[in-house]
Amino acid sequence: MSEQRIKGTWKGINTSPSISKDPIIGMVYEGKKNRGKGQSKTIVGILIEYYNNEGDAILRDSNNFPHSVALDSLKILLNK
Repeated sequence: MSEQRIKGTWKGINTSPSISKDPIIGMVYEGKKNRGKGQSKTIVGILIEYYNNEGDAILRDSNNFPHSVALDSLKILLNK
């Protein structure tokens, strides 16, 4: 008899959750500013929106001012 892998399946259908690699809107991130004055300055703020095709993300800082940052520079900030 052949062995079957049944862990994470239900009636033969894979039920394991997929983990998204996309940033989560509403989380606190830091990123490098990529437009305007002070390019490459580190900005800390809440992610408002991001554009995969353009490589940009918008962070809102503590003064409610939106900043455009590089999407690949985003790092999530977590409290321990």
